[in-house]
Amino acid sequence: METLIGASKILAILSSFLVFFSNSPVKLVPPQMCINDNQVMINERLLYGFQEELTELIHSGTKVTIRFEIVLRQRNEVIKACEITHSVVYDVAKQEYTVICSEGEKREKNIQTRNEREMRERMSNVDMSILSAQEIIPGKDYCLQITAELLPIKIKALRGGEFLISALWDYKKPKAECRVVLKP
Repeated sequence: METLIGASKILAILSSFLVFFSNSPVKLVPPQMCINDNQVMINERLLYGFQEELTELIHSGTKVTIRFEIVLRQRNEVIKACEITHSVVYDVAKQEYTVICSEGEKREKNIQTRNEREMRERMSNVDMSILSAQEIIPGKDYCLQITAELLPIKIKALRGGEFLISALWDYKKPKAECRVVLKP
């Protein structure tokens, strides 16, 4: 019981600290969309998502996850909607990051690296096929919207409770969009 009370106090202090001192410039660059090898490809990059506090949290071995929500529209009709997650776990003993990229129902890609810069790049970049080029109408205007979100972390001392680390991003969910006329 004392562990639970102690953990609650620590979380309350940490939450206050994060809210008071955080001034995150986190943002998404305007996404890019093109047709390549008969696929509609998208590319997005998260900027300023890894403040010192988030990096320290990762180095403690805590799993941190960023979710990207992707919506492709033609006028008001949703053509494709999906979400992907990029998670990182740091093995303190091996001093190695494992980045797990999940693209909805598609396969997971695990990348292991000792390089913090490479981990940040993998966590911050979305580069994927969203649909087949045959599924689009040539010459029509399409809108691609992407939203990023820093997901809560699980705290064992709180018996599986969650802690909102989105305070590190000032509770922001950066959004970006682009409009493109696609031609196969």
